[in-house]
This record gives sequence, structure tokens and C-alpha cells, in this order.
Amino acid sequence: MPIIESYFRVANQAVPLFTQDTFMRLVSGWYRNKNPKRDRPTCAAVLVVIALGLGCLAPGSGICSDSHERAELESFCLRNAQGILWELTTSSDHLIVVQAMLGLVMLFTKPSDLRPAGILISVAMRMSQRLQLHSSSSLTQFAANEGNERTRVFWVAYILDREISLRTRTPFIHCDTDIDVPLPTRDPEGHGTVWSSDGSSKLEFFRHRVELARLQGKIYDALFSSSALKLAPTERQKTVIKVDDMLNQWYSYIPLAFRLENAIQHAGEAVIISLTDMYHVYLSAIIITHGVYSRNAEWIQVVGLLGRAAIEDFAVALKGSRACTLNPNPLSHMPGIGASMPVARV
Repeated sequence: MPIIESYFRVANQAVPLFTQDTFMRLVSGWYRNKNPKRDRPTCAAVLVVIALGLGCLAPGSGICSDSHERAELESFCLRNAQGILWELTTSSDHLIVVQAMLGLVMLFTKPSDLRPAGILISVAMRMSQRLQLHSSSSLTQFAANEGNERTRVFWVAYILDREISLRTRTPFIHCDTDIDVPLPTRDPEGHGTVWSSDGSSKLEFFRHRVELARLQGKIYDALFSSSALKLAPTERQKTVIKVDDMLNQWYSYIPLAFRLENAIQHAGEAVIISLTDMYHVYLSAIIITHGVYSRNAEWIQVVGLLGRAAIEDFAVALKGSRACTLNPNPLSHMPGIGASMPVARV
């Protein structure tokens, strides 16, 4: 199962949506089942993890190296996972369904059109609320390891909720005032922690990613909410300065080995992939914040749509250049959608 193993080695290590041992037991049981279609939640989760794992494969790994084969496999996984999950959203309250739905959201945050991701995160967050993943009182019903997994799943949903909210300029779903589960902390099993290549430095990646998501929510509230849009230009200017200070403070807590200027020398390939995604979010937040600063300036009004298009093009260029700087051998992004079921080792 090299594709699944690649997902857990790269993406899930940094943002632990699943617990690997638990998931692999589900997969083993699913394969042994004489009629695996009956276990539809596990089937959907397996398909989503395969699709996510395709984006974690290293160049030259020899697995799905053909772009057309990879596109076909991803298309097959997405198409079938979506069909299963839509059926389960109104009939199942299992944690694995929420996890699979969040994995689907991750896949749909890659394209520029975030409308599908926005719909999916709404459904996933409502399902997590039904399961009371945001409430510590619900954890008393579960063993410690299961309770920890449920809390991690909530924070993954929180990250995606805030990211989609800021990128689409729409309100996020879950409020900070209605959360009483602890923030991700150092995990004895290493969930959400990444290490430098020489093992001398570590980054509590998941915790930092949650804190960055919290800042994304603050940026939306401060600059894009209905009340914020009514602020006078001078007040908006002060707000931008405060937001900028918060972003700078967040970055100051990143260990030196994992900062933008040092990561390529100190982090391995798997960690670089996760850092690239995180810094893309961070740099996008800076661009969004300072774009708001000047959105009502006279020169913006004169330049009009052409100027806004140029700014958007600059943001895209910055994203690409940053990815190339961080990773000399970047993994290819999610390919196009194929039409038929491919044959591949998963």
C-alpha cells in the first residue's frame, strides 16, 4: 500500500486527520470483507486517502509515475468517494465519515474555485458539531486515545473552515467562543510534530497551523466582516497594523531551522511539502491583509479591474516562486480529472 503509506508519512504526519494504526486496521478489515461495499464509510475513507496520497508521492518513486494514470486514479477515487459520502451525510454519525469528508475538503482546496470546498466544509463542520467534537464533555465517553483523535479531527475541521472563510471572504462556521477542547500540544506518539533532517530541531506543526487558522479568523473578523467594512479608512489602517503584528508574532515562534530562509537546508522532503503549504497560507494572509489596506485607495479606483487582476497575478506568481524556493523538487499539484478506473498499487 505505498500510496496510503506515503500519505501517512507526509501529509498526515503534519496534519493528523487519521490515526495510522486505527486506519490500517480498518483497511485490513475492509480488504478481508467478502462484500467490502457494505462498509461504505471505510470504503469512502480509503478512496479519499488514496487520492490524498497521490499528491504525496515523491518524484521517481515509480508509483503512478505516468500523469495520465495518476489522473485517472484520482478521478476514480474522488468520483466514488463523493457518491458514498453524500449518501452518508444524513444517515451516519461516525467519526470516519467526518474524517473522509474533511479529506475531500483538502482535495478541493487546491483548485482556484473553492465553491465545492465551501459546501463540503459546511457539511463536515455540522457533522463534527453533531458529534460534539468541539466539546470536552463529550470526551468522557471515550478512551484517551480515541478522545485525542476526535479532538484532532475537530482542529483539522477548524483549520479548513478558517482557510476557506478567508479565501472566499465568507463567514466561518464555528465560533471560537464555542470551543472548550484543548489546543494541540506535544503528543507522545508524535502526531502533528515534524523534525529537522538531523533530528536536532522539531516543530509542533499542527499547533502552529491551528494558531495560523485562528489568525485567519481574526483577519476575516477585522477586515471583511459586515462591521469591519463600515470602518473609516483610518480605523481600517490601524486594524491592518494590528493584524500584521499578530502575523509577525506567529512567525517569530517558528524554530529557526523551519523558517523560510532555512527550511531547505534543514528539513527533509516530506517536511518541506508541509512547510510549503503552511507558508503559502501565511504569505497569502499577508497579501490579503495589505491588499485590504489599499483597496479603497484612489489609485485602485482609477486602475479598476485591470489593476485588481494584476494584483491577483502577483499573488499567484509569489505563490509559485515561494514553492520553488522551498522545494527544488516540488511534487506536482493535483492533476486533471480522468474518466475511467485505473489499475495501481495503493
